[in-house]
Amino acid sequence: MLSSEIEFINYTDTFREYGDKVLLKIHHSLRVENLCRDIAEKTGLSSSSIDLSGKCGLLHDIGRFEQWRKYGTYNDSKSTDHGDLGASILKNNSLISKFTAEDQETIINTAKYHNKYSVPFDLNERNGLFVHMTRDADKLDIFYLSSLNELHVNTHDSKISEKVYDLIMNHQNISRDDINTKADALAMRLSFVFGLKFNRSFEIMKENDYLNSVIDNQTKSGSPELSAQLESLRTALNAFINKKSCS
Repeated sequence: MLSSEIEFINYTDTFREYGDKVLLKIHHSLRVENLCRDIAEKTGLSSSSIDLSGKCGLLHDIGRFEQWRKYGTYNDSKSTDHGDLGASILKNNSLISKFTAEDQETIINTAKYHNKYSVPFDLNERNGLFVHMTRDADKLDIFYLSSLNELHVNTHDSKISEKVYDLIMNHQNISRDDINTKADALAMRLSFVFGLKFNRSFEIMKENDYLNSVIDNQTKSGSPELSAQLESLRTALNAFINKKSCS
């Protein structure tokens, strides 16, 4: 086990008293670490870059633990931006002190920007690469959990609004400002596929059939009108994933 993993475990051990809510984020962080390493390896990066990508994934949600301790919620809108909090934590403790200054900057940036609607245009190419790998891995794990029905969206018999439906059919990401119904929140999650940047990410989506599993889970409990919308989105999104995975 590498030193940063030991330090991650030591850090998160101080939050174990909060039980399953903390374990949820520990397990998520470990899965994102592995996904980042997978994407970096399949993208052809060097062994040192693969290792750095893994560390970015491992530490991307480091703000979640303090967020839960301080606010008792993972809802950023009711507490604080966990990406910004994570970046501040990484700047002010010893978790990444053994890394070079350049690598520290990269890890801090991945924590800060992994959850933002978009990545700043002025982020340098190196940092942007690792931020996008981390964002991809984070989205893939959300699809994984959704495919297991562990992140089920209760749509309350609502349907996807016309604006959000049209945005997805035009391959556009959905922002929280676009959401007007519970079903729109589900649509926003499905739109994560448009934010994926790496060919390997689309391959993982296909290999695990995440999209179809997520939609199948939701159509079992949704209204007939929502189910019809989801079937149309299924066709459009699968076509997008297939095209990207083969490009």
